[in-house]
Amino acid sequence: MVLTSMSQFMYDASGQKFELAQLIGRGGEGAVYAVHGKPDLVAKIYEKPVENQKVEKLASMIKLAKPSIFEVAAWPKSTIHKSINSTVCGLLMPYLKDQRDIHELYSPAQRRTFFPYADWKFLTLVAANCASAFDTLHQAGCIVGDVNQSNIRVDKKALVKFIDCDSFQITHNGKRYECGVGVPFYTPPELQGKSLAGIERTENHDAFGLALLVFHLLFMGRHPFAGRFQQNTDMPIEKAIREYRFAFGPGAKAALMIEPPHSLAWQALPREIGSLFERSFNKNGQSKRPTPLEWRSSLVQLSKSLKECDQDPGHKYFQRLSDCPWCSIMNSGGPNFFISVVAAITTPVNSNFDIQSLWNEIANINWKHLALLQPSIPSGWKPKLRRLPESLTGAQSGLKYGKEPYSVLQRLVMFVIFFGIPLLPWGNPWTLLGFVMIAFFASWFAILEYFRQIEEAVLNREYHSVKAVLSKEHYERSYLYRAKETEFNQLNYLHSTREAELHAVFSNTKLEYEQYRSTYHSLDSMFNQELHTLGNASEKIQREAFLRSKFIDAHTIEGIGQTRTATLRSYGIETAWDIDPDYIRANVPGFGDSLTSNLALWRSYMETQFRFNPKVAVSQADRDALQVKFNRLRFDIQRKLKNGPATLKKLLAMYAEFCKEHNQRIQKSYLEMADAKANLDILPNG
Repeated sequence: MVLTSMSQFMYDASGQKFELAQLIGRGGEGAVYAVHGKPDLVAKIYEKPVENQKVEKLASMIKLAKPSIFEVAAWPKSTIHKSINSTVCGLLMPYLKDQRDIHELYSPAQRRTFFPYADWKFLTLVAANCASAFDTLHQAGCIVGDVNQSNIRVDKKALVKFIDCDSFQITHNGKRYECGVGVPFYTPPELQGKSLAGIERTENHDAFGLALLVFHLLFMGRHPFAGRFQQNTDMPIEKAIREYRFAFGPGAKAALMIEPPHSLAWQALPREIGSLFERSFNKNGQSKRPTPLEWRSSLVQLSKSLKECDQDPGHKYFQRLSDCPWCSIMNSGGPNFFISVVAAITTPVNSNFDIQSLWNEIANINWKHLALLQPSIPSGWKPKLRRLPESLTGAQSGLKYGKEPYSVLQRLVMFVIFFGIPLLPWGNPWTLLGFVMIAFFASWFAILEYFRQIEEAVLNREYHSVKAVLSKEHYERSYLYRAKETEFNQLNYLHSTREAELHAVFSNTKLEYEQYRSTYHSLDSMFNQELHTLGNASEKIQREAFLRSKFIDAHTIEGIGQTRTATLRSYGIETAWDIDPDYIRANVPGFGDSLTSNLALWRSYMETQFRFNPKVAVSQADRDALQVKFNRLRFDIQRKLKNGPATLKKLLAMYAEFCKEHNQRIQKSYLEMADAKANLDILPNG
């Protein structure tokens, strides 16, 4: 129905008369108007006559209404009629005045304009509230069905509400009113390519759409199935969804997909969140995707587990990560997805900051060399002597190879007998006796020699055994002594090197504070210089701001529908400013010469609409952003200089503590070396 004037009277279902006010917006089914005297309501007037089935559905929706649904949806409050008891021509609904479409939040380019303060924590809270809204609707027996980026709205408190609720699938009094529409790149794999008319939508179908919205929010508008396919064929998003080609996470390689450049690293997510995405987008999860309550629980926990980046206060990330993933994206050539957050943060600057007094305190903290303690043997100290092996006890005097074979007396007797008796006369009786004695002594000496050789063999064996034990003991004790000596020398070297390291850190830290001090005194001139630079580049800046305000999804470009817009967004292309034909051809799948040319022509047309305003050399917004930048820099330097005295004193305390501990270690090492030397010296010679 087309209204003929800006003001027209209508009636609600109870017959109450009201007046339409100004037009708020127009969509595919009709137009939305404000209501005079009722700022909390809007009237949706259908363009075409409402079919009977739709009328029944709207009446059933109004009967299903309850407070919990109104908290999460712009649910119809009443039907609208041109006259009392006439046919339905529209709906009365709550007016969501201060809310924006959810894609204006998860789109980095649009977020700068509509949600400049929103950081990743805000996005996780919105995702959690989306999950809560889905759960509330499911508890009421409603299925969203047509989940998409335009039927959920967000406010500045991270609260969400559904709109266009008349497309929901509802069941009332045993009758199901279906949702026969859907956006292809939000449609689950099992419904891709099918006519949605007559299909019963389920909570599990909604779970796919919910997971997509959460992914958009956490991954800066990326679509989970918008990646580069690793084969020489086109892979539009709808086909990738149908074939479960999730472009992120550990399964992307098997799916032959590569995520878009400068995407949030998969490892930046808690394991629980990553698992929920995999269950939502992989084939194994088709029959049972994560429920809204599962998502809400994990997302609330994530929002409580974030920490702020030391380098950029606009960056929030999972606290178990060692490095900021958003800084990693920037360092690899990517954008700062939260640059507007920094500008929106109010930075306190201490106007009473006394830099001179503080600097005098820093300057008076100097390095103090601490001499190394000379180790010594304390009085009364005794080495801890190891017991000698039993084989070495008393062996010092016995370490001789064998023994003398005969004594001097034995040699004299043998000489007299063997050489004196044969000189006697042969006929003399004493001569016979002498030979008998020779025979006797020969036998006796032979026996003595036999036992002597046996004894000598035994002594030789004992000698070699003792010698082996002594050699082994000497080797072990010498090795221990050398090890302790080496350790002692290394500790002496360690002291000098560690002292040099700490001294260098102290000197460099103090030099940094000198540089901070110099920069602090130069901040005003630096501000004026950058302001002058902005003035010289004002036309360029105005042109960039103009092109950044021209969003692709808000214009009609030949060949660029919703799906291709989602693909472009996944590759960081959202505005006329982002269009770089060479980059698009080389990186964005599905964009050849024809589509890229259409985008380039549209950008060129947008540029022709730009008008430079020389009266605004530097806009107030740019001036404010520059002032915020320098306020943050001033505050950051103040904070660092205030920490200066404590930091330098801490370094000196670390050095003193090291010297104290090191002196104890080197004294202990010296005594251990002396102990090893004493144990070596007690070994017998031989």
